Amino acid sequence: PLDTDAAFRLTFTGAATFSNLGYQTDGSSHADTNFVSSVNQSINNNGITIDSGTNISVTTNTADVGCYNNGSQSSSISVKYNTESLSKAGLNSWDSSAVSSGATDSRGIFTAVKTKSNLHKLFKNNLIIAIGTGGGALSNLNIWIGAMNLNGSAYGSSKQRIQSTWFHEGLDNNEVSLLYSAIDSFENALGRKTW
Repeated sequence: PLDTDAAFRLTFTGAATFSNLGYQTDGSSHADTNFVSSVNQSINNNGITIDSGTNISVTTNTADVGCYNNGSQSSSISVKYNTESLSKAGLNSWDSSAVSSGATDSRGIFTAVKTKSNLHKLFKNNLIIAIGTGGGALSNLNIWIGAMNLNGSAYGSSKQRIQSTWFHEGLDNNEVSLLYSAIDSFENALGRKTW
């Protein structure tokens, strides 16, 4: 096993609820993963997966996991981005990221993958819900869980219960399906599957 801070040790800020059901922020807290996309991932081969157990309404733009330098340097997923209940993901580019208004329920397993310079996909529960074509560059900021790291400040703090997060390579559709099945089975075995 690796002995490194990147995605293995979390630094928590603010108040949150920790339980066997997961990590639920209070809308102003987050966990710094110490994981930097530009150090640990490839620009055309990267991804993030988040497992959300709640469907809490939001009143402002939110981010559940991610970081953002600017419009062309972002790695993030919002399971319920705003009052329109959009799910949104940006890998290397937020401005032209994958966006979907069809995923109004934020419960489930969301996977964002980038497998080519101009292609990224957003999956929910093993189904493609959006495809984006943006380019961009990898961020040099730490990815946060429960909020987006916006140049060192928390942006769009989540209130969803986050059951797990994964940082990985850009997976093909079959690999996304295998990851989904593993997480789904695990959540079901724990008795905390809500989707």
